[in-house]
Amino acid sequence: MSTLYKLKNILVRRFDCVSVEDKTDKIVIEYKYKNYLVFNKDQFEVRIQNKTVPVVIKKSGTNHLKVEIDKDLLTFEAKETFIKVNCFYNGKKLWVRDNNKGSLYLTIDGKLCEVECTKNMYIKSLNEDYTFVNEKVKLKPFINESNFTFETSNNYQFSKILLINGSNKSEIPLKAIGKSNYTIPIEKIEMLAMEEYKAMYLVNEDNAYRAKFDNKYSFNLYHYYIEINRNNFFVYHKIFKAENIILKETPDKYGFIINMKSKGNKHIKEYLNVVLMNYENEIIAKYPVKTYEDMITSKIPYDIFIDNRAKKNMYIEAVEEGTSRNVIYNISENVKERIISETAVSINNQYYHMRFISNNGIYVKYRKPFFKNGVNYINENKINFFVKADDIYSHCTFTLTFEERYSKETIEYYIEPGETLLDIKYDEIEKIISKPKTIVDLFITVREQDHIVRKEKIRYRTAKYKKDTYFSKKIIKDNNQEINYLSTITPFKNIKLERFSITNNQLKLMNNKAKDPNIWLIGERFDTAQDNGIVFFNWLRANTSIDAYYVIDENALDYQNLKHNKKVLKFGSIEHFKIASKAKVLVSTHDFENILPYKPAKGFFGYEDTLKVFLQHGVLGRKSVEYHKDYYEQPFDIFNVSSMSEKYDVVVNEMGYDKEQVYISGLSRFDNLPIANDNNNIKKILIMPTWRDWLNSDFTFENSEYLEKYLSLIKNKKLNQLIESNNVEINFYPHYRAQSYFKLFLMNNDIKVQYVELGEKSVQSLLIEHDLLITDYSSVSFDFTYMNKPVIFYHFDVERFFRKGILRPIHETFLGEIMYDEKKLVDQIYDYVVNDSFKKVEVEKDSIFKYIDKNNNERIYNSIVENLERQ
Repeated sequence: MSTLYKLKNILVRRFDCVSVEDKTDKIVIEYKYKNYLVFNKDQFEVRIQNKTVPVVIKKSGTNHLKVEIDKDLLTFEAKETFIKVNCFYNGKKLWVRDNNKGSLYLTIDGKLCEVECTKNMYIKSLNEDYTFVNEKVKLKPFINESNFTFETSNNYQFSKILLINGSNKSEIPLKAIGKSNYTIPIEKIEMLAMEEYKAMYLVNEDNAYRAKFDNKYSFNLYHYYIEINRNNFFVYHKIFKAENIILKETPDKYGFIINMKSKGNKHIKEYLNVVLMNYENEIIAKYPVKTYEDMITSKIPYDIFIDNRAKKNMYIEAVEEGTSRNVIYNISENVKERIISETAVSINNQYYHMRFISNNGIYVKYRKPFFKNGVNYINENKINFFVKADDIYSHCTFTLTFEERYSKETIEYYIEPGETLLDIKYDEIEKIISKPKTIVDLFITVREQDHIVRKEKIRYRTAKYKKDTYFSKKIIKDNNQEINYLSTITPFKNIKLERFSITNNQLKLMNNKAKDPNIWLIGERFDTAQDNGIVFFNWLRANTSIDAYYVIDENALDYQNLKHNKKVLKFGSIEHFKIASKAKVLVSTHDFENILPYKPAKGFFGYEDTLKVFLQHGVLGRKSVEYHKDYYEQPFDIFNVSSMSEKYDVVVNEMGYDKEQVYISGLSRFDNLPIANDNNNIKKILIMPTWRDWLNSDFTFENSEYLEKYLSLIKNKKLNQLIESNNVEINFYPHYRAQSYFKLFLMNNDIKVQYVELGEKSVQSLLIEHDLLITDYSSVSFDFTYMNKPVIFYHFDVERFFRKGILRPIHETFLGEIMYDEKKLVDQIYDYVVNDSFKKVEVEKDSIFKYIDKNNNERIYNSIVENLERQ
């Protein structure tokens, strides 16, 4: 253990959840705290759904705290699946870690809930099909011929068993025999093979009672092995006992030979195949075996393992003695976990270590070989870094790669593993530059001859992330221009070079010292003009004497609609530099690198003397965004929001801004939205999902649940029939990052849902012309709600999407029906279209909009003028 780690372990404060106890009318949460000199419980508070609540706090031992919370305070709002519980100490939010060893299942208001700790604590509703009663029923299990039998401790009449593990559930019907005994056919139990359930309930009509076994049990059935304790119910495959398992790669690299000795398996009549299954218990492949007395052998081709690196399990299929049934047996050695074999494989030109592990079964697991890199320091001329790599790469070639982000052109320098001090050759880097303002990423590239077997961005591990700072600066001057190279890092601490150039003529303009408070520079992403930026710009031009300018890349699709406006600037043009040098006010929906031709950082052309206005591009409160005050040396001076809750719950409490910096103005683009009052019938439906941050490669996307779910929805038979039978138009407009993927799958399909390409129409025009929006987590839903139009949310992956936490309770920001499966979603769309049932839905908008009017731009303008007058 390093000295630094020991010091961190001593100094860093920790706050862990160690247990959650479910009482009749309250829950008791026990926390363990560490590295507090004195913990004053009077400074501790609990906030539920961002509101401080009264709780009973008791110290327990030297470093434990027990908190009692009345269940009356834990209330799920309509359509709400989360209750957020935050702990605060001395006014600061605590990062709560999960250190619980037992079950975290609760019953609240008749709902089955699970407690999850991911910085915040969440109480999640798991199942609302039944009323969950906080009463335990003891069970005693038996095996009776072909049935699994339970003896219960009371006289309730139960109809089924409900098995739960998070969102995974299974229901099994029960057959009553007498007053308190029930049976289940063993084949029903066998269907649960390899599924571990952490909670079991007995269902009586609409009520579910917690089942508790009176002891630990294990049963060895014909096909399966059951293990039961007080909380868990686990069904294993029946066991084939083996010893001397040897697995070797064949000399011709065709595949693997597995040999094993049968040990006392008298219940087996004949061996048939080695079977490979995935973790969903689906058979991938079968390979015949040969037997020599007690020895069993099989040859498995290499391709089945390198086709993908999904985890796999290995079994034996055999005929059971005394029957004609083919049974798939788990292969088990009477030893502790051991590695049978480990070998290197290449999958899609990437190396992996593949392990065959024996541990009450044979499991095939993959891991990437060890690889570590890091920057020790970087200055204007040199970079010092290290690379450590597994011996598997010892025959490979290593290079430090500089890659221009837009052109993907590269230059490379040969290096060796270990520490390297390398000159940064800017004259070589200049050869790959495609734009005056661009980014060059740094990678360690590992090749086996012509194939790249690993490519990793290089990290500056000890640096603190700030968007508007840099670690080194190199200025290159030639006859016509000044070129700036700045070393910075990404949020993941990957090192990069930000490059921008200024011609001598532009430089003369940029040396202007005075900032003009009447010149405002406005923009969005540098390649768009569809959001709050362009709306605010147009409003200023029409309603004020402000000398406002809008900046956009001349290659952007939206530029064609604006190029005739003299106040619209081409990004990087001489006029852009001129205005950027004079503008006192910078207004953007994103970071200012999108509207400035230079690095937005202190010391560059008076940047620190500007008034920085964050116009926003949506209502905050769902996923975390990268605009925290701590990410800037020069943070925003004005942060625009739409409601009191957004201001305090998100921007002040979560993102660290002072309340004086946050203005409840509403979004600019809302002023252009028509507010419907007549609830017209639904004739045009827009399907518009947002992106998923885990879809980071073509392979991931093409094999994703995201793609599968939306393709299935678009091709849904009932949905397409609705188009024909009710004269309804349905349009699908994917997120801009997903457009190219969906286009491949949809353009040539004979479906009635129409695909809308990026740039074909503006987002706002699409929202205005449609009557119903189907989305998942996109902030465009707020525009629809603002217009008083119905929204249906499709949350098939809600837990994964919010795996890093959610900023506000779901019921506050998802204003509309929430559906979790395709059938219910399509049924709801049908009901809205055919029966006009959306007209009966009442939506409370106060938590999202303080104002619903046409004065958002005016409020934004006034906040800027107010700040200018104070300077």
